[in-house]
Amino acid sequence: NSILTDTFQGHSIIYIGFSSGLSNTLNSALLAKKAILERHKSADISVIDTKGATSGQGLLVHSACNMLKQGRSKEDIVHW
Repeated sequence: NSILTDTFQGHSIIYIGFSSGLSNTLNSALLAKKAILERHKSADISVIDTKGATSGQGLLVHSACNMLKQGRSKEDIVHW
């Protein structure tokens, strides 16, 4: 529990998940987010459905990483 608390302090999480139409992993991520927020109300977690797979998802992750390296905010990345 203290490991999770330390992890969330000052950090944001963006989960870029495999298409919800092809897999149930996105639903699992949403359930995990809900469980974490019940115990850690201040956790800043966003779950994104790529609606795609393979190289399309890879390009989204690559672009998000580049935006982070450029100093863009979590909100900019999530809403991009």
